[in-house]
Amino acid sequence: MYHVPNTQTLRHPSFKSTRQLLEQKGQTAPSIIEWIADHNPEHPFFVYHDGTKLNEVSWRRVRDGIHRAAHYFSDRVKGPTSTTDRPVIAILASTDSITYWTSVMGIARANMAAFAISPRNAPDAIAHLLLNVQATALFVSSEAVLQNNAKRALELISTSEEYSSLTTISIHPMTVFEDIYPTYPEADVKYFPVIEYDLDSPACIFHSSGTTAYPKPITWKYRDTVLWFRMPWFGEIDLAKKELDARDFPYHTLWEASHTVMQRPLALH
Repeated sequence: MYHVPNTQTLRHPSFKSTRQLLEQKGQTAPSIIEWIADHNPEHPFFVYHDGTKLNEVSWRRVRDGIHRAAHYFSDRVKGPTSTTDRPVIAILASTDSITYWTSVMGIARANMAAFAISPRNAPDAIAHLLLNVQATALFVSSEAVLQNNAKRALELISTSEEYSSLTTISIHPMTVFEDIYPTYPEADVKYFPVIEYDLDSPACIFHSSGTTAYPKPITWKYRDTVLWFRMPWFGEIDLAKKELDARDFPYHTLWEASHTVMQRPLALH
């Protein structure tokens, strides 16, 4: 058991606290999200403006979106056949942070490793990163510059001696908001099977900025992802009823900005 200070959700008694769950060993981001969605289904997780009005996305809809994303990626990439043969799904996208975050968590929910690549990387850096993590597939958003950079990176991989050991990366369209958050939220959801994750397997991979050399991958294991949820409990401010804005510098991925949300898995209102 881990000790988690009682500092959060004190001002929001209607939100069922995750504190006891976070003190248990073996928890992961997917398991915690499932628990919160079951116990606090209608509490808001995301708030976004559609150009006309503010919209809230509840924990239930987030959980459903993660399951839709899990199917989206697993339907296009063959899933793991063993604990040591797990696909690495790379994302090269400039999309909204809600879609990005949900997609990354969907990949992790499907027992595959999500690799968030900054859209500011040049083709040679993208090729270097894909080779370094032995990526299985690359999902790219629709912007022409990213499509061209992705194709050029794969050309480098397939034609250069330096990259010749990795030649089987498939390329696919990145998810869009409507894929995982349909207009009618009550639309049927096909829930992904329950999975017992290898806690020492990669769940998410990020990378350094690449300021002085090629960017270097940074791996978070499934056991590490619980730390995103524990962080607020060791702070001085109760984040219940607080809204956090998720922004980042251009060379970082949208995931690094949107995972700020993970540091306050409590309630917005």
